[in-house]
Amino acid sequence: MRCSCPPTSPATLTRSPTTSPTSTKGKYSLSKTYDEIRNDYGIITCGQELFDSLSRDDIAAYKKEPYSYRVLVKNRAKLRQVFHDIPMENASVEDIMLFYVKGEKVK
Repeated sequence: MRCSCPPTSPATLTRSPTTSPTSTKGKYSLSKTYDEIRNDYGIITCGQELFDSLSRDDIAAYKKEPYSYRVLVKNRAKLRQVFHDIPMENASVEDIMLFYVKGEKVK
């Protein structure tokens, strides 16, 4: 499923609490433009060593898989300068939502 958002539509992800004070669930909304998401975010698949060498400021969220990590990065151009040879996928709006909802956050 692809997002049919026009390039100038808002699309930033923030978490807001629900109305129930005892609930730990929340709602997410996007507030970056579609172009910012396409240009800034990327997904890399890497091993433990590369994952440990990534700056925590560059990681938006990650998923630990049996033999690797899938990492949503916030600044793919910066990472591309440092790590020239790692394959990096473009992140869609759906990818970003799934990482924020089901992935783990860096502490």
